[in-house]
Amino acid sequence: MIFLRTLPVLALLLASCSVAPVLDLTPRKVLAPASKATRVAVRGNAVVKPQSLVEGPLLKAPSGFLFFCSRNPGDCEGGSSQDVAWDAPMQQQVRVVNASVNRSIRPQGDAFEEWSVGVEAGDCEDYVLTKRRQLIGAGLPSSSLRIAVATTAKGEMHAVLVVKTSSGDFVLDNRNDRVLQPRETDLDWIMIASAEDPQIWHKVEQETVSL
Repeated sequence: MIFLRTLPVLALLLASCSVAPVLDLTPRKVLAPASKATRVAVRGNAVVKPQSLVEGPLLKAPSGFLFFCSRNPGDCEGGSSQDVAWDAPMQQQVRVVNASVNRSIRPQGDAFEEWSVGVEAGDCEDYVLTKRRQLIGAGLPSSSLRIAVATTAKGEMHAVLVVKTSSGDFVLDNRNDRVLQPRETDLDWIMIASAEDPQIWHKVEQETVSL
């Protein structure tokens, strides 16, 4: 598969993933309709239709993440796939963790692909792992917290955390304190970790929005 042969390049590019804050995010995609309607989220007075990332064929996980898991197996546990209830307390918890971690880690690129957690300075994957650990500590099931890799509007490789909820997927990004659904971001999706086993990754086939 051609995509698999590009993964060593992916590892190199992730070593310098995007760390600059995003001030304005403009949706850039038209999403395919989902086959079944699901519950909707409400943002202010507007109804936001659920959006989810769709897993495709298996891909090799980023090498830096696999090495991280060999040293930190407790941070790489999965479980049966679960959607967390996207109620007001959960939304507040997720937003607080996203914003606090964004402020607690000083942006700093790696010379090579090194995934770390709980650091003072780091790049996108370090924010992701720290948010995931904190949200699991707050009671969220590990299977609802998936790491994804995408490219930004500037063409930079980037890692984010995706929270799987009853109202669709929500994206936690170190460049932005807002918690957004997939099509609200500037990201073109490449791959995502499995809910059942974070060390198993899939190509992202498409995004869906429920009517």
